[in-house]
Amino acid sequence: MSTEQHALTLHLVAGGSPIVLAVDHSTSESLSGDLESLVRDGDTTSIDLADGGRMVVDFSTVATAHLSELRHSVTAYGQRARR
Repeated sequence: MSTEQHALTLHLVAGGSPIVLAVDHSTSESLSGDLESLVRDGDTTSIDLADGGRMVVDFSTVATAHLSELRHSVTAYGQRARR
């Protein structure tokens, strides 16, 4: 199982800085198939974070969202402690 952290980046309709959530590989895989419909339909869903926490996201307030590898220089909600 991969220990690499991924990022779910949310750009809100209201603007401002994007929200970056750290997610593990399995959550990223799961979201990759659902992300388009979550944003398009404006669903609310619970996201498992990389540190074991959970966040609820209301996708009706999200303009765009994408998944990527979490870079070391980025601070994200739910990020596991760096060693």
